[in-house]
Amino acid sequence: EPAKNYKHSLVKVDEFGIVDLESLRSAITDDTVLVSIMQANNEIGVVQPIKLIAELIAEIKDRRRKNNNELPLYLHTDSAQATNYLDIHVSRLGIDLMSVNGGKIYGPKQTGFLFIKTGVKIIGQIQGGGQERGLRSGTENVAGIVGLATALKITTEMRSQESRRMAELQHYFYRKLDEILPNSHVNGSKKLRLPNNIHITIPGIDNERAMMELDERGVMCAVGSACSASKDEPSHVLKAIGLSDELARSSLRFTMGRTTTKNDIDFAISALKDSCQQA
Repeated sequence: EPAKNYKHSLVKVDEFGIVDLESLRSAITDDTVLVSIMQANNEIGVVQPIKLIAELIAEIKDRRRKNNNELPLYLHTDSAQATNYLDIHVSRLGIDLMSVNGGKIYGPKQTGFLFIKTGVKIIGQIQGGGQERGLRSGTENVAGIVGLATALKITTEMRSQESRRMAELQHYFYRKLDEILPNSHVNGSKKLRLPNNIHITIPGIDNERAMMELDERGVMCAVGSACSASKDEPSHVLKAIGLSDELARSSLRFTMGRTTTKNDIDFAISALKDSCQQA
């Protein structure tokens, strides 16, 4: 049956981008079978309290059993953005399903994996030879699998050190930003956030123009998510945390990585100052 025939609910977030647990509790009915929450948002970098959400799901499942409701209730998290910097140990998080993107961890593009907890039953969507336990038919991409596994191993080994380094660069960016653009502000939680993500609003600028000005100066940034770059609409993520269309169109996203240095931050800040004067 096509997925579009299933009912679904969107859970509210607060002004910092954190999932409202009471909104989630209210959205889960006796017929709900799946809850899917990003571990970390791909635009504003906010990290969700997955462990608390898992505890809520466990509480609801326990109540269902007492009421003789045997319908499954699974928790899925999208850890594509989180894998480099956060704990993705499935038992500690308490999740049933987890998706990871190889390209986000410096592995081969178009690779990834789905963790499925023992006992969780899902139906394969690609029919054929029955590869990958019948869930995804088709000849396995061995080179991609090995590359993904190697990237995951390296990322796990570097996670603690890189998280600290990114956090230091992030705070340095904030300090420099306050010096040149004191009216700017950070979108989303500063505390519950990926250390490599910087998402800011600079009231009065045209973010598309600013992005092009920055590009001409050798700095890459974004005005939304990569997967919605072609849409000429204000970010639904920014709208969800309460930003107006005007402020959403004055927002920029910068992300850092393994090659980013303090000198890069200085260069970006200088370019941002010049670009905003033109935007």
